[in-house]
Amino acid sequence: MPYLTLHGLRRTYAAQLLATGTNPRVVSERLGHANVAFTLQVYGHALPGQQETLRKQLLPYFPDTRRTTTGQSSIVHLRSERPMHCWR
Repeated sequence: MPYLTLHGLRRTYAAQLLATGTNPRVVSERLGHANVAFTLQVYGHALPGQQETLRKQLLPYFPDTRRTTTGQSSIVHLRSERPMHCWR
């Protein structure tokens, strides 16, 4: 068994909680951090694949914007009821 310090055990615990989908707010509170931003800054590496997971969850609502096998874009433009404003 490899040598593990108390601090190493704490980091492993935090990383495993985040990797298994525990809410970052809960992890932050358990570790006694002042805010969630600090927890995510330190342990954000434990959240790989989150962008891909979100993309899959949003696919039913928004089309896949990746290029098709023919090289043409499959983007569908959605129209909004409210006009969009451009700030300069």
